[in-house]
Amino acid sequence: SLGANISKMQELKNRLIDELFKKLKGAEIVKSAAPHIISLSILGIRSEVIMNYLEASGIYVSKSSACSRGGRSHVLEAMKLSSRYIDSAIRVGLSIYNTPEEISFFTDKLKEASETLIRTG
Repeated sequence: SLGANISKMQELKNRLIDELFKKLKGAEIVKSAAPHIISLSILGIRSEVIMNYLEASGIYVSKSSACSRGGRSHVLEAMKLSSRYIDSAIRVGLSIYNTPEEISFFTDKLKEASETLIRTG
């Protein structure tokens, strides 16, 4: 049912947020009211660089809202977030088909990306 699907995505989102806080000290999170979307930023690493790093592991995220093509997120700009945040923001979409293991895999890879990319500049 729709209610069960929304509940499952909210549980996954909560798990994702919890794991991000535990694993990534430098991540900033913008919570969305939608149960399946989260925006986050790892300051100091541009969105495109994070996206490419994650893509190499089969993880696909976006740097803009669903209704735009490329470029900066007009949603984050409308929220009056800093350019520094927006330039390093990624958008993560969840599905009822995602698993807790996939959430952990994603957060592990994001932590790895953060440590590797910050270290190498």
